[in-house]
Amino acid sequence: MKLLLGITGSIAAIKTGEIVEKLKKECENKNIPIEIKYVATNVAFEKFLNNFKEKVLLDKDEWLWKDRGDDILHIELRKWADLFVICPLDANTLAYISNGACPNLIVNTSNFFIFTKWNHFTYYSVNISIFSHLFQTSICRCWNFKKKILVFPCMNTYMFNHPITKHQLDIILSWGIKV
Repeated sequence: MKLLLGITGSIAAIKTGEIVEKLKKECENKNIPIEIKYVATNVAFEKFLNNFKEKVLLDKDEWLWKDRGDDILHIELRKWADLFVICPLDANTLAYISNGACPNLIVNTSNFFIFTKWNHFTYYSVNISIFSHLFQTSICRCWNFKKKILVFPCMNTYMFNHPITKHQLDIILSWGIKV
């Protein structure tokens, strides 16, 4: 299994290493080969992942291409991954995903849809801002929904119980994203 793990700026990101170790052990016990690639928002990386041992892709990595025709990272990650897990999913990233915004690599990959019109396939992805979240939300924006996205919302109780959070979760659930 090829797992893409998105890590956002929730305080719960501190537990990423522990979660990954448990996941790897569980897969090993069940004889499931697993490869993991990591993408993080800048806040998650700077505040919570400073001791994380694995390579973490960031917004800056999204812009390494130089010429037309070069690989675009969020598209390559979408092609590579069998499963996309966002853990933790903070309130900010939930808002971006549910509203179709693409300020980072995580969101953009899940919203890269294939539209059929007049028997032609049109692929498009729109980056509407260049904020520090660009890299992660890009993945959500271009995600192939024949594959699964799992999200684990992590925010304080008042934020989680806010009516807008329920509305945003209902939106992403209607797209087939598992919460």
